[in-house]
Amino acid sequence: TGKAQCWGAQNFGGSCSGLDFAGVTDVYGAQGGFLALNKNAGEVQTWGNYLGAGGRYVVSGIADVAPVGGYNFVGINGNYGGVHCIGHFFGSFDCYNGWESQSITTIFTDVYSTGSAVMALDKNTGEAQCMGEKGDPAGSCRGLNFTGVTDVYTTAYAFVGLNKNSGEAFCW
Repeated sequence: TGKAQCWGAQNFGGSCSGLDFAGVTDVYGAQGGFLALNKNAGEVQTWGNYLGAGGRYVVSGIADVAPVGGYNFVGINGNYGGVHCIGHFFGSFDCYNGWESQSITTIFTDVYSTGSAVMALDKNTGEAQCMGEKGDPAGSCRGLNFTGVTDVYTTAYAFVGLNKNSGEAFCW
C-alpha cells in the first residue's frame, strides 16, 4: 500500500502523489505543509511550502513532533534527548540555539508549540525546556513546575498546563 490522498492548494501540501507512506505512524500538519513520521524506522518525510517535495530524512528515535510558525517542525528524540529542526525557520526563531539550556539531555516525552515558541516536556519527571522568538514570553518556562501536568494546550501565542487529577492549571 503506502499510498495517501491529498487535496487542496498544491504548494501547501495539497499534492502528495508519488510519495511513499508505507510504515507512516503519524502525520502532522502546519500552515505550509505536512510531515509524515515513521517512528519505527526513524524516518520523516515532508511536503508543502518551504518543506520540499517529498524530502526524506532519517532521524532515529523521534518520539514526538510539533509544528512551529507555520512552515517548520520540531522533533524530540526519545533516545538521547536531542532536538531536530525540520523546515525553513524564519526571522529571530533560532531552533538550534534558542533553547534555555544548550545541553538538552532529558528524554522528553512530548513536544508542544505556539506560533513562535516550543515546549519539550517529560511528563514522567515534570522537567521542561522552552524556546521561542526573541521577546516572546511563551518561549521561557524557567521556574515553572510541571510535575503532575497531564495535558498542555496552546494558542498561537500562549500555553496552558493542566493537571487533570488535581484540576490545577497555569498559563504562560
